[in-house]
Amino acid sequence: MIAQKLNMQTPKARTSSLEVPHRTSPATPRTAHQLKAMGSDSDSVPSPTLVSRTAKDRSPKVVERKSPRSPMSERKRPSKVSELESQLAQLQDELKKAKDQLSSSESWKKQAQQEAEEAKKQLADMSAKLEESQQQLMDLSASEEARVQDLCKISQERDRAWQSELEAVQKQHSMDSAAFTSAMNEIQKLKSQMERVSESEAAQARHAESAHAEIQNLRVELTATLSLVEELKTQLSDCKESETQALEVASKTQMQLEMAKINEEELKSKGLKAMEAYKSLSVELEQSKARVNLLEEHVSKLSSCNVEEPQENGEHEDSDQLKAELNQLKTEVGQLRSALDEAERRYQEEYIQSTLQIRSAYELVEHTKADSSLREAELESKLKKLNAEIKDLKANLTANETKLQSISEENEVLNQKIEKNQLSEREPKLEMELKKLEVDLADLKASLLDKENELQSITEESETLKLEITKREMESTKVNDEALAEIKDLKANLTANETKLQSISEENEVLNQKIEKNQLSEREPKLEMELKKLEVDLADLKASLLDKENELRSITEESETLKLEITKREMESTKVNDEALASAESARAAEHEALMKLRFVTEEAEKSSRKAAHVTEQLDAAQAANSEMEAELRRLKVQSDQWRKAAEAAAAMLSTGNNNGKFVERTGSLDNNYHTIGGKLGSPFLEDMDDESPKKKNVNMLKKISILLKKGQK
Repeated sequence: MIAQKLNMQTPKARTSSLEVPHRTSPATPRTAHQLKAMGSDSDSVPSPTLVSRTAKDRSPKVVERKSPRSPMSERKRPSKVSELESQLAQLQDELKKAKDQLSSSESWKKQAQQEAEEAKKQLADMSAKLEESQQQLMDLSASEEARVQDLCKISQERDRAWQSELEAVQKQHSMDSAAFTSAMNEIQKLKSQMERVSESEAAQARHAESAHAEIQNLRVELTATLSLVEELKTQLSDCKESETQALEVASKTQMQLEMAKINEEELKSKGLKAMEAYKSLSVELEQSKARVNLLEEHVSKLSSCNVEEPQENGEHEDSDQLKAELNQLKTEVGQLRSALDEAERRYQEEYIQSTLQIRSAYELVEHTKADSSLREAELESKLKKLNAEIKDLKANLTANETKLQSISEENEVLNQKIEKNQLSEREPKLEMELKKLEVDLADLKASLLDKENELQSITEESETLKLEITKREMESTKVNDEALAEIKDLKANLTANETKLQSISEENEVLNQKIEKNQLSEREPKLEMELKKLEVDLADLKASLLDKENELRSITEESETLKLEITKREMESTKVNDEALASAESARAAEHEALMKLRFVTEEAEKSSRKAAHVTEQLDAAQAANSEMEAELRRLKVQSDQWRKAAEAAAAMLSTGNNNGKFVERTGSLDNNYHTIGGKLGSPFLEDMDDESPKKKNVNMLKKISILLKKGQK
C-alpha cells in the first residue's frame, strides 16, 4: 500500500515541480528574447497540463515559464512534507522490522552453529568409543593367540601321553603275544581304529589350520579396516578443521557486513540530516524569494511614483531603504547558496565514501563465497570418497561374515562328526578310563581316610602334649611362685640380719667406746665369736639363693624346649594335612581344568561372534553419524545458498538504487542581478522528487530481503 501511494504521488510531485515559474531579468537582451519565445509558446498552448505532459514526454528536465505561484501551492507544500515525513517514519518502522528479522536470523544461525558443535562432540565421543573397541579387539586377539598356543601345547602333551600309553600297551601285548593271540587280534583292531581316529584328527587339524588361516586373513582384513577407519578419522578431523575455518571466515564476513550495514545506516542518517538541512535552506530561499518579490513590487511602485511626483523627497528615502534591504537580501541569498553548495558537496563526498565501502564489502563477500564454494566442493568430493570407502568396507564385512558363518557351520558339522566317531570308538576306552578313575578315586579315598586318621592321631597327640605343657607350665609357675616366696623370705631375713649387723656394729662402737673408756678386755672374744657366726649365716643364705636361681633357669630352659617340640610336631601335622589336601585338590583341579577348558572354548567362540556383532554395530553407528553429518552439511549448504542469494539480491537492489538516486549535477551559477534567482528555485524540488524513486526501491529491496529471511527460517 505504501508503494502504491508513493507511485500515485510521484507524478503529481513531478508535475508540480515542472510548474515552477522561471523569471528572467529585463536588463539583458537574452532574457527578453526568451520572454518573447515563451510568450508565443504560452499563447499557442491552451492549458498548462498539456504543456507539462508534452514537456515530460520530450525531456524530464525541461522547465517552462508560467505565472507566479499562488498561495494555494505554497499551502500544499507543508502537507506534502508531512506526507513525506509520515512515509519516512513508515520506512523507518519497516527498517526496524527488517533489523529485528536479521537479528532473529543471526540467533537462528548461532543455534545452528551450537547444534553443529554438539554433533562434533558426539563424533568425538564415537571416535573415542571406536578407539576403545579397537584396543579391546587387539587385546582379545592377543589373548586368543595365547590361548591357541596353550591349546596346542595341551594337545601335544596329550598326544605324547597317548603315544606313551600306546607304547606301553604295545610292549605289554608283545610280552603276552604268545599266550594271548586273541588279544593280539583285538589289539590290531584297536590299532586300525586308532589309525582312523588319527586320520580323522589329522583332518580336523587340517580344518583347524584352514580355519586359523582364515581367521588370520580376517584379522589382516580387520587391521586394514581399522587403518581405513583411522584414515577416515583423520579425514573427518580435516573436514572439521576446514569447517571451522569456513565458519570463521563466514563470521568475519558477517562482521564486515554488519559494519557495512552500520556505515550505511550512519550514511543514511547523515543523508537524511543533510536533506532536512537542504529543505530548511530551500524554505528560507522561498521566504527570501517572497521578500524579493514584495520588494520588487515596492520598487516598481516607487519608481512609478517617482516619475509622477519627482518633488517628494521622503519617498526617495524609502526607495533607498528598500534598495539597501534588497542588497542585504542578495547577500543573504548568496550566503544561503554557498551553504547549499557546501552541503551538497559534503553529501556527495559521504555518498562516494559509502559506495566505496559497500563495494569493498561486496568484494569481500564474493571472495568468501568463492572460497566457501571451493571448500564445499572439496568437502563433497571427500564425502563421496568416504561413502565409497564405507560401501567397500560394508561389502568386505558382509563377505567376511558369510565366510565366518560358512566356517562356523563347517566346524559344527565336523565337531558333530568327530563327537560321533569318538563316542563310537572311545566308548570301551572311556569305560576303562572310568574304571581306572574309580579305582584311583577309591585309592585316593582310602589314602585320605588313612591321612585323616593320622591327622586325628596327630591332633590327639598334640592335644595331650598341650595338656602336658599346660600342666608343666602350671607346675613351673607354682615352683616359680614358691621360689619367689623363698627369695622374698630370704630378702626379709637379709634385711633383718643387716639391721642386726647395724645394731651390732652400733653396739660394737658403743662397746669400743666403753672399752676405750673402761678397757674391758674380757668381752672382746665373745663379740668376735658372734660376728663370725653372723658371717657364716650370711654365706649360707647366699649359697641357697644361688641354688634356687639355678633351679629357675633349668625350669625355664625345659619349658622352652617343650614349646619347641610342640611347634615342630604342629608343623609336621600341618605339612601332612597340606600334602593330603594338595593331593585331593590336584585330583579335583584336573577334573575342573578339563571342564573349564571346554567352557573356555565355547565362551571364546561366543565372544568372537559377539565381537563381530559389536564391530558391525559400531560401523553402523559410525555410518549413521556420517549420514547425519552429511545431512547437516547439506542443510548448512542450503542456508548458505539462501544467504548468498539474499546478499546478491540486496547488492543488486542497492546498486540500482544508488545509480538511480544520484543527484543531477547543477550547472547554473548566480548572476549579478537578483532576477536569475527565481529561475533556479525549482531544482531542489525536482531533486527531492527524483530522490523518492531510490527510496521506493530500497523499501522494495528490504521487503524482498525480509521475505527471503522468512523462507530461510521456515
